[in-house]
Amino acid sequence: MKASHLSAINKYEHYRIEARAIAKENLPSSLKRLTLEKIDHKALTAFRTWQELPERKVNWDWTFASRYCVRHPKAFDLSVWNGNTLYP
Repeated sequence: MKASHLSAINKYEHYRIEARAIAKENLPSSLKRLTLEKIDHKALTAFRTWQELPERKVNWDWTFASRYCVRHPKAFDLSVWNGNTLYP
């Protein structure tokens, strides 16, 4: 990986962290218990537990999303948690 690409990854990761924090601050009070995080190993592991559930409304490819930010540093990813529960 080129140094310029690594620099872009780090720069935009900082922006993603800030964007998640701003989103969290602006949640309605009824949703303040939620945690907004990136799609990481923890999120992918949780996703696999409900990947095939019929209640799942959207069939996002979470594995693709987790790789996308590395290839495209400006990409934004988000996992929504309520305690230790990932929202489907």
